[in-house]
Amino acid sequence: MGSIIIWLALLLLLCVAVIFTSWTAGLAVLFCLLLLPLISWGFMFLVRGKIAVSIQMPATGEKDADIEGRLIVRNNSILPIGRASVVIGIRNDLTEEYTRLKLFTSALPRGQAETAFKLSSAHCGYIRVWTERVHIKDILGILPVPCSTRGEGKLTVLPSTFPMELSIALTLSSPEDSETYIPNKKGSDYSEIFQLREYVEGDSIKHIHWKLTSKVDKLIVRDASLPVTKSLLVFWDKSAGRAPEAKEADAMAEVVSSLCVALCEMKIPFHLGWNDNKNQTCLIESLEDTERVHQCIPQLIKTGHGGAEQSGAAQYIQVYGAPVYSRVIYIAGGIPAEIRDFEQDTTLTALICGTNSENADRADITFPPDNYMEMMQMLELGV
Repeated sequence: MGSIIIWLALLLLLCVAVIFTSWTAGLAVLFCLLLLPLISWGFMFLVRGKIAVSIQMPATGEKDADIEGRLIVRNNSILPIGRASVVIGIRNDLTEEYTRLKLFTSALPRGQAETAFKLSSAHCGYIRVWTERVHIKDILGILPVPCSTRGEGKLTVLPSTFPMELSIALTLSSPEDSETYIPNKKGSDYSEIFQLREYVEGDSIKHIHWKLTSKVDKLIVRDASLPVTKSLLVFWDKSAGRAPEAKEADAMAEVVSSLCVALCEMKIPFHLGWNDNKNQTCLIESLEDTERVHQCIPQLIKTGHGGAEQSGAAQYIQVYGAPVYSRVIYIAGGIPAEIRDFEQDTTLTALICGTNSENADRADITFPPDNYMEMMQMLELGV
């Protein structure tokens, strides 16, 4: 904007000089000062279709740490780009925080320019970085030309897990005592076959169904069922009640992640579930070790409340029906009305983030978004 004002001011001064003086050469100077930027501006309209923009980001980052990204502008034309201004949008899809960053660069003909930039996030989540606006100028740097080219990068800012001393009571009856099995979920009880399928790399040899294998001339393995009496579901309801503040979403993500790590360290197999409000569904993962937990975390924190009209409990019931686990650990920012249907056939423990008095009365455990680590380091989940 400043260069345009200076250019217009010079044009005005030259006009005054030509009109009120006998400076004959001033008319030629005025003509050049007017025409050259316009011609150059026209060339930039031809160049803009040959500009490509991309953004490179690391796969993961840590909270409150500088994360370096790179803006790459590729000029495939035979004319230089004197100046390019790029407005970058940055959004945390878990906490729904949004900010902008403006960068400047230039590129030679048939050349490429890389500009480093830094960002940081105080909260964990799935971070999207994209170009909102791109404008280029010629070497005179006067008139901008918008470009439609777009680039996008993404990364996961991981939650910080903390040590959790967990006391939990589960029904540990033998598989023979269990008459009910979880439908559509694999488990560890081979007395009841969940499904038969072809062998894939990594399957245990002891689970091969040798009799059937000999008949079909290919390796067939057995998947075990999961008895209700030995099952545990950790469920994060991201849309129970109002949209959480950024620090509340961050706190719940870290409590869920730390709880999962603690269960794995205790050698307790369980299922982790959460509602994906972007796709209006619920996801369930079977977890038995910390490595699998860390693999699930990027997917777990990929979406937030998203303005969802339904609670995660209601979405779960629509997809799977009422939970048939022996115990459910329910983490949320509030307690929805659907919780009655959600807990009808199970023992449910509600861990609620926030200080709402109604939630405090109905929750088994409440934790604040500020000093939750201290409060949740020792967790007793009862019988």
